[in-house]
Amino acid sequence: MADLSAGGAAPPPPGSASPPPGSDPDAAARAERGRTFRRRSLSSLAWTLGGTGLQRSLSLVSNLILTRLLMPEAFGLMAVVVMVGVMIELISDIGVRQSVIRSERGEERHFLRVAWTVRFVRGLFVAGGVLAVAGLLWLLAPALAPPDSVYADPRLPALIAVSALTIVLGSAESIGVIRDARRMNLRRNTVLMTVSHVVTFAATLGAVLIEPSVWALVIGTAIGTAFRVLASHALHRDLVGPPVWDRAIAAEMWTFGRWIIGSSVAFFILSNGGRLILGALLDARAFGLFAIAMLWVQSGVTVMRAISNSVIFSAFAETLRDRRDAFPALLGRARAGFYAILALGFACALGAGDLLIRTIYPEEYYGASVFLILMSVDFLIRQQSLASSILLSEGRSAVMAVANAVAVVVMIAGMLTAWRLAGPNATVLAMVLAPLAAAPILFVHAKRAVPAISIRWDMAMIGATLAAAGLAYLLAA
Repeated sequence: MADLSAGGAAPPPPGSASPPPGSDPDAAARAERGRTFRRRSLSSLAWTLGGTGLQRSLSLVSNLILTRLLMPEAFGLMAVVVMVGVMIELISDIGVRQSVIRSERGEERHFLRVAWTVRFVRGLFVAGGVLAVAGLLWLLAPALAPPDSVYADPRLPALIAVSALTIVLGSAESIGVIRDARRMNLRRNTVLMTVSHVVTFAATLGAVLIEPSVWALVIGTAIGTAFRVLASHALHRDLVGPPVWDRAIAAEMWTFGRWIIGSSVAFFILSNGGRLILGALLDARAFGLFAIAMLWVQSGVTVMRAISNSVIFSAFAETLRDRRDAFPALLGRARAGFYAILALGFACALGAGDLLIRTIYPEEYYGASVFLILMSVDFLIRQQSLASSILLSEGRSAVMAVANAVAVVVMIAGMLTAWRLAGPNATVLAMVLAPLAAAPILFVHAKRAVPAISIRWDMAMIGATLAAAGLAYLLAA
């Protein structure tokens, strides 16, 4: 037997093929890893595109049905309920998902069980925050809210309070869902989410037929969430168990995630703060039409976000961790494909938005087409997702916090100025364009994190987005 301790090589097992003379076993291994990585990436992309597209189609079909059973005001109320929950979740976000995906220990059961515990405890705090917001609205809205705004509706505090139950349920989802995302093995996750959408719609429709009010939307969401959580644990039985705590692992997550809190707060304001401002500026009917248009744009944007979060981030994190020299080529391919999809989404929303609304909605919803055309630019804004994925993979969450904070200031100042000088259309466009202020910061720091990459095309995309925004404004006039 060869002496491995002395540096000898063990003979190949009987029946195995010996490497050809002069071949490089390490190069062959690297090539095989590359082929495996590409297969996993393409598979996860296919499942993400197919699954997310199907899920959003189900959501849109259910919306078309529900808009014939409910008034626009119901969707405006539900939009605020969702925004409040998202706001509190992002304020307390310490990046558990990102920690699992990028950590060297992300496959260890103990690490994953601790991550689940951290996320569930956070969910309890989020629910408490949602209840606090509901209480404040109940006390203050009658005196402070504009009388014709969505915030003056007496049902809103109770709707927000009940939504806290959904948040607690959602925080109990199996951590195995994130482990699958780390592995870029998204088949189970995609099937789970798709079936959950079907259950949510069926429950919502049943509730609407019994009681045609906004409460049916809340009840359907809660039932769908409960199904998704139970099914996730059934699919990942190896991770089922009681809560586990480990101070060292929690400290590791906090070290990485403390800046994500600031970044998430700023990101929430960017993503939802503008809607909260519009809820105060527009009357309840106009805000309901805005919510309908936002649903369509968000359907496409959700696909982009799913690709970014479930495919691109996982691929970037793995490549930067294990095969850093291959990253520039990966980024080039990702950029070309991602930008092409963004441009297609923008063109479809801009060119067919008015026809879409007038074809499939009753006449009282026609006003949503103007908002849909203006928000078509939101597709192009997603260009900075690639830089964000690089910075998160490199643990530079502080940069994202600063960049998003800059964009928040631009959004608030831009929206208030646009409302005063040019009216609702310019205000909506100012909201949509605000995240673009963060793009140069993200691109430059991504280049500093990985000097081998080029950001020339990313910077050029900023100018193209501004030109597209001008076109959208003219068409919406």
